[in-house]
Amino acid sequence: MRSDSAVVCRAPLFFLLACMVFPFGVAVQNIAMGLCAGALGVQILQKKNVESWGQLVSTFQVPFISTLLFILWGIIARVCNGKIPTRFPFESFGYWLWALLPLLYRMRYGQLQERHWKQIGRCLVIVCVGWGLLVLSQYLWRWRLVGVSLAVDDGRPKGLFSHPLTLAYAACLLWPLSVQWCLRFPKKASGWLLLAAIGGILILTRSRTVQAFSLMILLWNLFLLLRGSLRIGAVCLLLLTVGGVLSTDNIVSHNVRNMLAGQGVDNHSPYADDRLAFWHVHANMFLERPLMGHGFGITEKYRMPYYEAVGLPDFIKPYPAHNLFLQVLVNEGLIGFSFFLVWIGWYLHACRNRIKSPLARSVFLQTWWLFLLTGLTQNSFQDAAVRMCLTLFCVSIWASVSRER
Repeated sequence: MRSDSAVVCRAPLFFLLACMVFPFGVAVQNIAMGLCAGALGVQILQKKNVESWGQLVSTFQVPFISTLLFILWGIIARVCNGKIPTRFPFESFGYWLWALLPLLYRMRYGQLQERHWKQIGRCLVIVCVGWGLLVLSQYLWRWRLVGVSLAVDDGRPKGLFSHPLTLAYAACLLWPLSVQWCLRFPKKASGWLLLAAIGGILILTRSRTVQAFSLMILLWNLFLLLRGSLRIGAVCLLLLTVGGVLSTDNIVSHNVRNMLAGQGVDNHSPYADDRLAFWHVHANMFLERPLMGHGFGITEKYRMPYYEAVGLPDFIKPYPAHNLFLQVLVNEGLIGFSFFLVWIGWYLHACRNRIKSPLARSVFLQTWWLFLLTGLTQNSFQDAAVRMCLTLFCVSIWASVSRER
């Protein structure tokens, strides 16, 4: 059996590769993540400096088993649902990567040292600055990628993802890191570059939920990390900036005024907001199969009878639940939802008690809460591109958790 130092001395090659595909669409992400998983699996089978299975099981059995049970229950619910064709749910591919990559990475590389996090940080800053510039160009010149061709867009950037909200929810996973990087190390340009890139994406994508909770994260960190007059000055400056933004004509204030006037993009039904229609329909779906759930791969055609049942037969947006927790309940019922809650609970507990670095502990916890809160109005976990980014976040936690309690 090898020592810890034999593992941590190796450069985190596959983590760097995964960070490089962070801004790309789900197809590229799946290919890159699949290649990483395959290469890690081969190296583990060759027993190249792998962490012992016994040590891994004692530390990570709860998140690993809960993810496997979650996936298997989704497949079982799908097969047992007579309304859905019983073909194998290929939608579960991304979930398998989500479950296996943290395990494979920790088994191969172990707990990472500070110098490795610096490598990953530099890679992440470069990638995110490029990501931010691409998003800015989409806003300025109103373009988007359709296949391999360019097309004119409405000016709300999608990046290389399928939807502006996918971009917003993926980028917000890096917001707590960028805020703390700047406040803890204000003399480092890298933190400010990351903050500008991620902050710009969150502004231009115009997700009200993401912007509101990201602002709360910023305020919390100003109170947490600053002291005395510096804290008061920073909070006052932030409030003045927010007031100035809301009192002038810009994309953020325009979005807020439309929401207050009931003229937002989500008004295509008799409901005050279309999300209320989504929630009503999916609450009915949950009540139909509360324990088992409907399974993976629910399509628009499958949802239409439920929209018709609430008086929306011609609704132009028969969308999923737009609520992380409600969608899990619909897909997997109370049984699968319990596996999901165990998974979340382990990560929150591990971030508080099994990570020694105060910076890492704070960033991880804030990222978790931001992800869960923003999930109240979006299917963030079910969005394959967002889940790939969440997978990288989970790999980071596994690579940071100490075996010593």
